[in-house]
Amino acid sequence: MKQIHGDPGMDDLAGVLLALSQALRGAVFPLSRSQLVWLARENDAAASLLTRLNGLPEEVFASLAEVERALGVQAGEGTPAPVPSPLCPNPR
Repeated sequence: MKQIHGDPGMDDLAGVLLALSQALRGAVFPLSRSQLVWLARENDAAASLLTRLNGLPEEVFASLAEVERALGVQAGEGTPAPVPSPLCPNPR
């Protein structure tokens, strides 16, 4: 399998998101799992990403965000929301 964009290691969130967006380039949602895998293969996705896509439930995904959620790789995941400082209640 050709790896134009490399294998992000599937542990690096930014790398996975980039690889996923490149793998699903040209996607017109909604798409089933098998359609996602087919498109990712056509776009020369890394084998590790193809394996993860193949592991998704056989359902229809309405958007890239739904695919990200299903893979557990949403942007901002695990990043706590900023907490306002009690010393500066109205920062501007």
